[in-house]
Amino acid sequence: MTDRSRAVLLALDGFPLQAFQQAVTPNLWRLAEEGGFSPFGGRSGLPSTTYPAFASLLTGMNQQRTGIRTTARRPGAVPGWAGRARCLVPTVIHAARDAGLNTAVAMGDHKLQRVLSLHEIDRAWPPAEVVPGGTEVDAHGYPTNAAVRPHALQAAADPDVDLMFVHLNETDTLGHDLGPDAGATLDCVRAADALVGELRQVLEPDWGRTVLAVVSDHDMIRRLPLPPIDPTDSRECAGLVDDWIADGAAGPGYISPPAWTLTWR
Repeated sequence: MTDRSRAVLLALDGFPLQAFQQAVTPNLWRLAEEGGFSPFGGRSGLPSTTYPAFASLLTGMNQQRTGIRTTARRPGAVPGWAGRARCLVPTVIHAARDAGLNTAVAMGDHKLQRVLSLHEIDRAWPPAEVVPGGTEVDAHGYPTNAAVRPHALQAAADPDVDLMFVHLNETDTLGHDLGPDAGATLDCVRAADALVGELRQVLEPDWGRTVLAVVSDHDMIRRLPLPPIDPTDSRECAGLVDDWIADGAAGPGYISPPAWTLTWR
């Protein structure tokens, strides 16, 4: 064990800001009162989806530098005009590792782990970007918060871990599938908050030298059973948009000539 500072970055994917209330998220509320918080949330690049947002959060760079411009994937577009399949610059986790610090990663999105190359971290779960057999997963194949929990708590309990990144994905899945106000989504919010409390308790012996930051990549809207708006079929965009990718409530479009990208909402 050392006396140097520890840092824990906890990411709650697609966490609805409206659910941040003392009655619903008491542990997060306590952290906000003891430390600080942004009452109106943060500002995300567009499209405000998981992969571009986390690439920016963990590198401090915009989408032009990271190369991650969309969460959606389509050969010829990604990699291609709509961005790269892997982040072009190292994350703060890599920088800490390369500086000789002990790092750990526990993630609820193994695909995001691949995008950010966090499988390269020695103490990373899931290992090698692959969800181990028998792991509890959600409706889309991502590890549930309960599956991530033991790995996060184990790393937090190790005083030699200098920097850890914990990513919980389940609020994103339920919020998109059911909506941010659905009972199951709010139950998941409460369970995520309870895990925040557990992490706080495990970190308590080192609290004086620990910085805990809780972030989310984007707010939440429900997916609708409607086809996305296709700008290539629009009379107003005729001859203007050559290609596009639907990505949540927004999407990148390719305009040529000249070659540049447009994001609409």
